[in-house]
Amino acid sequence: MVFFHHANPFSPHGTQRIFFLFVNEFHVGVSLFFVLSGFLIYWRYESSLFKTPRWFLDYLQNRFARIYPLYFLLTTFIFAVLLVANQFTLNSEGIIIYIANITLVKGFFNELKFTGIAPGWSLSVEECFYFLAPFLFLRWVKFRFIIPLIFLLSGSLLVLIFSHVDFYGFFSDFHFMMIYTFFGRCFEFCAGIGMARYLKKRNDLQMSWSATYSGLIGILLITALLTLLGENGNSGLEHPGGVLLNNFILPLFIALFIYGLIKETTWIQKTLSSSLANVLGKSSYAFYLVHAGIFFSALYRYVTQNVFLIFVLLILAAMALYYFVEKPINEKWKAKIN
Repeated sequence: MVFFHHANPFSPHGTQRIFFLFVNEFHVGVSLFFVLSGFLIYWRYESSLFKTPRWFLDYLQNRFARIYPLYFLLTTFIFAVLLVANQFTLNSEGIIIYIANITLVKGFFNELKFTGIAPGWSLSVEECFYFLAPFLFLRWVKFRFIIPLIFLLSGSLLVLIFSHVDFYGFFSDFHFMMIYTFFGRCFEFCAGIGMARYLKKRNDLQMSWSATYSGLIGILLITALLTLLGENGNSGLEHPGGVLLNNFILPLFIALFIYGLIKETTWIQKTLSSSLANVLGKSSYAFYLVHAGIFFSALYRYVTQNVFLIFVLLILAAMALYYFVEKPINEKWKAKIN
């Protein structure tokens, strides 16, 4: 979904316009990712929370080993290519931009969020969650309903303080905070945590409709409503109502969809449980890192302008990166720290 959001295959004019506008809202795939992250981290780590003195350090090292090595290598490669192509200058500002990328903090800066690996801004959001998740789990029962509000108010305070400070757009405005930072997107992770906790504690949701299809219909409906809110080809996220739908209503349908995938036997569940889907899932992080930017541009310029063929080629490239780079590095790192 995110790939075709970035490489929309439809024309914004004529009979294809409605399809273009709908696919333009496929950024909702990011919300799917955030809700799923909340679900999986709670499901995997909540029962072992701080059981040993080194637990938090081991937890962070495992998360670091999963995310950082491939990201660092590809980010450094991109900046090296840009340097050779005279599109990047290794002066003081260039060094700041590079450091902001490799330290995963670029997502806090409006002017830097799309530098390097453009979709990498979401890793700033994800890493904030990884760091905070154990503490959220500890206080979940007492504060679960106000956790998103606490972060939303904290983010708003940061905007009020720093919006007038000229420093690469650090918390430059409320829209940036809501779309690109953990403070605005906390509820998506909380929706995943809530569903994981529900499945562990009760597991007895009663519905006359299929949870899988109800959740899927809800996701598609929100996507359609975002399409209607968009103006002049812009995403519905530019509208305050679109932010409300995307950040607070959509996550509920995604959580319901996840519940259905776990509890109901459907063709969607079977498809996502297949061997092919398993391989695609393993290589999905590598795909996320290479699906936009110079990798897409190189294929588009030198190989083919067919977006669907580029999609397939990038999947194959992501599989190669997973099996020959990401997986070996991850295994060596974990063996070293353990």
